[in-house]
Amino acid sequence: MTLIRFFPRGIPHRVWILSTVSAFLSTGLGMIVPLIPVYGDRLGASHSQLGLLVAGFFAGRLVAQIPAGVATDRLGRRPVLLLALVGYAVTCSGFAVSSTAGWLIAFRVLQGLSSGFFSVAARSMVSDICAEDVQGAGQGVLSASSNLGFVAGPVVGAFTAQAYQMETPFWAAAILSVLSLVILAAALRPIARTGDPKKTEPVGPGAGMAGLFSDPRVMKLAACSLTFWAGLSVIMTLFPVLGVASIRGGLRFVGIAFFAAGICGFVIGPATGRLSDLAGRAPVMAMGALLSAAEGAALLMSRDPILIWICFGLGGIGAAAFSNGLYAAVGDLTIQSRRGMVNGIVGAAGVIGGIIGAMLGPQIARMTDLQTPFAAQMGFAIVSAIIAVWLWKASPPRTKREPVVGESIIDG
Repeated sequence: MTLIRFFPRGIPHRVWILSTVSAFLSTGLGMIVPLIPVYGDRLGASHSQLGLLVAGFFAGRLVAQIPAGVATDRLGRRPVLLLALVGYAVTCSGFAVSSTAGWLIAFRVLQGLSSGFFSVAARSMVSDICAEDVQGAGQGVLSASSNLGFVAGPVVGAFTAQAYQMETPFWAAAILSVLSLVILAAALRPIARTGDPKKTEPVGPGAGMAGLFSDPRVMKLAACSLTFWAGLSVIMTLFPVLGVASIRGGLRFVGIAFFAAGICGFVIGPATGRLSDLAGRAPVMAMGALLSAAEGAALLMSRDPILIWICFGLGGIGAAAFSNGLYAAVGDLTIQSRRGMVNGIVGAAGVIGGIIGAMLGPQIARMTDLQTPFAAQMGFAIVSAIIAVWLWKASPPRTKREPVVGESIIDG
């Protein structure tokens, strides 16, 4: 097997267009996220309001997931994407003109809603337009574009805020949102709904939202998403605190570690998606979860900066591999008319996991010390790997069509 097989090939041009837009949006978000607490403090936000600025985004994203899935299945992917981009433009502009912390919190919640709608529609669209044998590669290109934006955004945002005014990055993010809206409106034509030649409408136990929640495959994917993002949220919440408290370099060290994770996810991520096309979703998801556990292991057992940077690079590859395999699996298991709702359920589980990790990690640290929560991160990652293998006990490359969620296949 040559290395060239692991690079994305045969990906439709619409995936590249969507990925470019995703890179613009994640750059805009990356530009403003580090500035929002400082901006809120400037507007007189209390400590509780500063917490709401962070939590409001995740609350909005959580609330949006399942409604976004319903909307994208019923109205189409393109209208939902365009609506989400309008929301991004409005919220970024709103940040720049807000005069009170209350308005800032309201716009932050709306931005979370917009983010949720965009992510569900984008993942579903990639599954719609990619052939079965490049599902993983298509999801890999989409996730790589987001990684690139989040790597570049904070650097650009900090430089712009220092060189001009605090509001300038917010206006820049709004401009990127408008540019993305124009690109998608002009270059991305509506996609006709397709399905299996014999059965294009859902029948059997997969019909309706209740049927999706009762489908064990959907619930296993959701459980994978919840546990993985719970562990990653522990890292995101406590690693900066640990870095400042006990690692040489403090916040600068933390920034370099996150940069290593982002850049490795960007460079290697598409290849992990392609690997899931060749070797199966479950092995790649399990591999990604175990690589992510390397971050927690390094922080639990070492203070060597080089080792931690290396493990964060591995973790960045692992997060990309897990995410690409997960959403490619959704594409494998769903017909088009139910794909958005399944993506919404899986996405909502991931957000819930993120909230659990953000709340649980500090409580464990309060009862023990700053290192122990990273053992919990390792545990979450290992559970994700186990669930992934349980989902498909053996996951060879797909050679024939399998029964999918929302459809009954009866052998003749």
